[in-house]
Amino acid sequence: MKPDLEVVLFDLPHVTEIAKEYLEQYGMSNKIKFIAGDFTEDDIGNGYDIVFASDVTISGTLKKVYDALNENGVLIYRRWTINDDRTSPLTSVLFDFMLAMTRSEHRVYTLGEYIHLLEDTGFSIAQILDISSPQDPTKIIVAKK
Repeated sequence: MKPDLEVVLFDLPHVTEIAKEYLEQYGMSNKIKFIAGDFTEDDIGNGYDIVFASDVTISGTLKKVYDALNENGVLIYRRWTINDDRTSPLTSVLFDFMLAMTRSEHRVYTLGEYIHLLEDTGFSIAQILDISSPQDPTKIIVAKK
């Protein structure tokens, strides 16, 4: 790891504890700042050059990330996607259904919907990577502030 690199891991308390224990095995826990909290409710800090967000709830969080990034900062956003008519891939359809049954805010968005949400927040889309497999319909959207 670069000696001048600063890494902050922000996640739910039980996740940060597991991550800290895991990274201690490799002698790296002292190189990472761990912040336990709820991304949808708590302050995530600011002054970041890069934020990696995976499967976070949309509502309110994109603006929070945008505000936390430095000028020209980058969001690397990993999300499952669903096709435009919301009928495939099957994994996304079933996950979307499960979310609808268990959460008040639910949705697996189409790639176009994610792009629209990011651009409405102020981001510009720099790159889209399709890293999907049959069981994991994932896109990575790289967006710049």
